[in-house]
Amino acid sequence: RRDIPSPPIASDIQCRYQSQRCLQRRFCTSRASRAATCAASVYGCLILSLAYWRHISELPRPQQAPGSVTSSTDRPTTCHPAPRPHTLLVTVPFTAKDAGLLELVVGRLWGRFWPCQSTPLPTTRPDLTFAFSGNISAPVHAALRARLVALMARRAPRECFRRVRLESAHLSGRSDLYDKRRGAVDWTVGPNMLFRHSFERAARAGYRYMVQLEPDVAPLRPLWLEELSCLAARSSAWVIGSPFLGRCSYDAKEERCAELGERIQYHLNGNAMYAVGDTGFRDYLARAFRGNLSLWPTDLALYLHLQRLPEVVRRRLQRRFQPHSFVVNLGNNPSQAAAEHATAGQASAEEADPQAATPSLRQLRNRWPHAYLLHSARLTRALVDGEGGGGLGVEAPWLDQAVHAASFAAGLALGGGSAETKEAGTHARGTVMDAKPEVSGQLNALLRLADRRSDPQRRLVVSFVSSAYHELCDHWLHHVHRHGLQHYLLVAFDAAQAAQLAAQGEEPHFEPMAGLSAAGGSDVFASRDFFTLNAARYRVLVSLLRGGIDVFAVDLDVVLLRDPLPLVGSMPFELLLQSDARNFSSMIESSPYLLRDRLGLAQNTDSEGTPGITYVNGGVFFARGTAAIARLFEDAWALASLDLGKRNEQDCLNLLLHRSAIRWSPLPPALFPNGFVYFRRPPPPHLEAREGPVLVRCSQASGVTCQTST
Repeated sequence: RRDIPSPPIASDIQCRYQSQRCLQRRFCTSRASRAATCAASVYGCLILSLAYWRHISELPRPQQAPGSVTSSTDRPTTCHPAPRPHTLLVTVPFTAKDAGLLELVVGRLWGRFWPCQSTPLPTTRPDLTFAFSGNISAPVHAALRARLVALMARRAPRECFRRVRLESAHLSGRSDLYDKRRGAVDWTVGPNMLFRHSFERAARAGYRYMVQLEPDVAPLRPLWLEELSCLAARSSAWVIGSPFLGRCSYDAKEERCAELGERIQYHLNGNAMYAVGDTGFRDYLARAFRGNLSLWPTDLALYLHLQRLPEVVRRRLQRRFQPHSFVVNLGNNPSQAAAEHATAGQASAEEADPQAATPSLRQLRNRWPHAYLLHSARLTRALVDGEGGGGLGVEAPWLDQAVHAASFAAGLALGGGSAETKEAGTHARGTVMDAKPEVSGQLNALLRLADRRSDPQRRLVVSFVSSAYHELCDHWLHHVHRHGLQHYLLVAFDAAQAAQLAAQGEEPHFEPMAGLSAAGGSDVFASRDFFTLNAARYRVLVSLLRGGIDVFAVDLDVVLLRDPLPLVGSMPFELLLQSDARNFSSMIESSPYLLRDRLGLAQNTDSEGTPGITYVNGGVFFARGTAAIARLFEDAWALASLDLGKRNEQDCLNLLLHRSAIRWSPLPPALFPNGFVYFRRPPPPHLEAREGPVLVRCSQASGVTCQTST
């Protein structure tokens, strides 16, 4: 980022003015001359201040500081300080019996409810540890280890965590015992020792907090890892978790559902956040496990030890054990299907039993509007079953930012708004999009060609074409050759256009499109072909970004006047996009139709309180080739493909940008003007770029014919 000096404030100007006034008194002999001199000084200061603010207003600014998370209707928590490395460790304890449930939760639900922002900073991401009770390297566990390694290679663990590890506690025999029927006095020694193993390793590694998520803890909302990171960055509590919130707890020994014992009714469940970096808490934990409390489950031992302390000490420590809504503990009652629901005339929401007949996902979210995680083996399995239409069910389009439509993964050869599109998106959630991408021959060919045509820094200008746009493509190529640009790639979506480009001596990449009309597409917005071409465009774009190629993507209505790659590559942003504003002097859009009706924003203000927001278009942008940026475009298309009403993919991209922590900025309009700025409201001559614009986009005209004539 540029080092921008602090702006002058009124007190600075006053001090400078007074200093100048004192110096001038030596030379001013009359009141008139003194007044004239002072007026000239003030006037000079005002001119300098105005010039400074004009300079600052022309600098591109990131729309969100990295690491800062702003609140929204989806995320009630505001986390201002950026988490530091080793702030948080997520630990998932498991035994050999838990492999199947882990594959359901981590392998599928983490993909449906994406854990993190689109671009978590690599150095500040939390770490993830899968802690096995035995020895995962033993030959008898070879198959289990292979399943865990495949799970760790999933995209959610790879992209949302800084480091993913698989550890062994090396417990065996009686030390690995966990008997839910409580047939022996040491029935819970296995989970206790596994927790102590993870706790001590996290403390030695220097983490501030460790959160324990057992295999039956499922996400209820996207961005749940962001919520945990915010809590870890700002909290001073020792234990942060949920008490038991079900109507009754299933007793495996008695085989019935009963209320918790009076002594433990308000304890915090073990799926919680622990202050492993606090020496006071480590001492407290050591004392709690002395004597007969060592035979109790860890969460109960921590609570019972607090109750045994003197009243004055208990009052002082009570604030260290904090109930919090980020996780909801409902227990594992398997048979309570006849209890009443919260319906009008029956019971209030507070009295209703959430464990009654399996609730829908929407009901769970409405019941706990600020919860991100759910602890319940029965409801966790229902969440997974809901992918196929059973269990909790899918109430489309509830999917939120991180759910990915199969239509995108498959290339979306379907038209916009059809029932087939919605059905395709419903059936592939958490499977196709979250699976590790297969490197096909087509993808290999694309990346090899992109590598060959990119510059030494792996930067590339990319545009997309089909037969319907061949005339615009000829104009585009004319300007490319005229200015000697070499590092560009044309992606053709039909064989006829690919053959024509090859005959002209070009080297296009042919990306076949199933379902494309014989005319080679359409420029009619929201038509079937328009939707199909955009899906293919996003697919190629994401493949290039995941291949590490920095992409400067332009539509064919862009006239390139010089090489943009050195300029955009030197700017300190992960993503730069052309402003869609109709005015050079302001990049703020304040249209009520855009803000309220299309984007659904409750407040028509940007991050600084200015009426309107910065709205960018998807026709001209520079994107760094990282997995985080690729994920942003996947999110945008997934949201657009299941929101086939008022919003287009550009609206969805803007929504996600303003909710993300990406370092992004509009491209300077003097260098990258859209058609409205260049042709209709150009900047005054003294504010134009010295070397002229890098490109001009003919976005003021609509349709291929109008753009070609322009």
